Amino acid sequence: METVLLDLVDPPKWWLRIGLEKGGPVSGCPEQGCDTSALTTVDLYCETHGRFLPAARVIPSKLVAAAINIARVAVCAAFVLAAQIKTSLPLFLVGALVAAVVLLPPLRLYPIALRWALACWALVTVLTLIFSWTSLTAQRIAVLTLLIVLMVITAVHLGPLAAKSSSQALVEGSGVRSVTARVRGYVAASAAILPVALTGWLALVLLQMAWPIDTGRIRDFLLTTAIATIAVAGLTAIVFGILFSGNTVDFSFRRPVGPPRKPSALTWSLARWRPKQISDRDLADRVSRDVTMLLFQVAQALVLLARSAVQFARLLLYAAVYLLSTGVNAILSVMLWAALWIASVLVGAAQSLRGAVRVLNRAIPHTLRVVVLPVVFMAYAAALTLFWSRRTYAYLVDGTAWALAESLLAAASAVVLLTATWTALSGLPVRATTRSATRTLAIFGANALVLLAVGGWAVGLAGTFGRGEIRVGPVTIVASVILLTAWLWSRRRSAPGSEGS
Repeated sequence: METVLLDLVDPPKWWLRIGLEKGGPVSGCPEQGCDTSALTTVDLYCETHGRFLPAARVIPSKLVAAAINIARVAVCAAFVLAAQIKTSLPLFLVGALVAAVVLLPPLRLYPIALRWALACWALVTVLTLIFSWTSLTAQRIAVLTLLIVLMVITAVHLGPLAAKSSSQALVEGSGVRSVTARVRGYVAASAAILPVALTGWLALVLLQMAWPIDTGRIRDFLLTTAIATIAVAGLTAIVFGILFSGNTVDFSFRRPVGPPRKPSALTWSLARWRPKQISDRDLADRVSRDVTMLLFQVAQALVLLARSAVQFARLLLYAAVYLLSTGVNAILSVMLWAALWIASVLVGAAQSLRGAVRVLNRAIPHTLRVVVLPVVFMAYAAALTLFWSRRTYAYLVDGTAWALAESLLAAASAVVLLTATWTALSGLPVRATTRSATRTLAIFGANALVLLAVGGWAVGLAGTFGRGEIRVGPVTIVASVILLTAWLWSRRRSAPGSEGS
């Protein structure tokens, strides 16, 4: 599906290619015998030698080790500074940097997604700082800013993506097909604003906060935008149906009322009369014959006259019926044509809307994956980082086990959210990203255990003897025991004559 989206975006805009990149070439570490067959674009460590791949070919290993040690010292210093100035701000900054390390390196081969993730993480980090260490008004402004930014970015991404996803037919087709694709894209682009506007309106309605500005106008604007979006999408679909109605419904039909049958000619006539043979000498017979012939001729004339009158009346009735049927046919034809035209417009509009829905069914999940969910996940991860810093500070000062449990749970949740973020932006299968994240967590967890053990003693040793705020606690002791046990087990395994040798 997303390959099709990538092909349809022409010319490609960078904000439309978020999540559609294939990733750069995968390369292993410079060590000999490095196997790259199982590596993916999001792997951070070499499968063969365990080298950190983002810096394996650019920075020498000694410099990498020095940078890691400097980072460890800086983390320990942040813990000491937080205890001295009695605030969790240094811990939040450290947590934000560690979260950036979790989020950004897996996207190193996806330059657009990398820049997008960096910008979003910087934004949510700044907004979290404003939300945590400023006044109530600034906190509400931060929440409103994040909501507005999310709505604008979603609309800017979803609308053009929906319009561009119909442009393939503009290249492959011509005439009505290209216009149909263009209209479908326009309808989808206008309809794409609807879920964004409704989501923003619903969020402002549900967030019952005393906003620093009048959000009533914003809600009215969003609701008006949603209604206008529906109207524009429907009007565009109807205009398309009007312009191209002949391509959806067959307008050929027979006349509803057939013409009347033309009347046949009448054959009314009198039987032929033949006078009797009479003698010319008989005067009465001759007069009778003449009178009878006269009467016969008069009857014939009357019959002819009646026949003509009846025939004329039949022709008048035929003409009237013919004209009436012609008028009825004309009226019914106009009504039928209008009904077919309306049906054609509705069918064309429905086809356009159906095509727009198909486009949105393909564009909305993609926008959710690469825009909405990453921003939401990063916002929650930043909030969890803030919560982690405060609970960690509480554990450093008070040493309560409940604060430690909350801190660990917040850290684990933030790591899961950030992992889900770079998984969504990379577009790789969940199985591949889970495998990569599991391997990275195993190697990174070992380094974190070393930092926890060594840093815990370095930071808390002075406080244990009453010269500092931070004391060595059970976490440092347990981490030290685990580290010492692992070191002894490794030494025994590598000793000559052991089973591991």
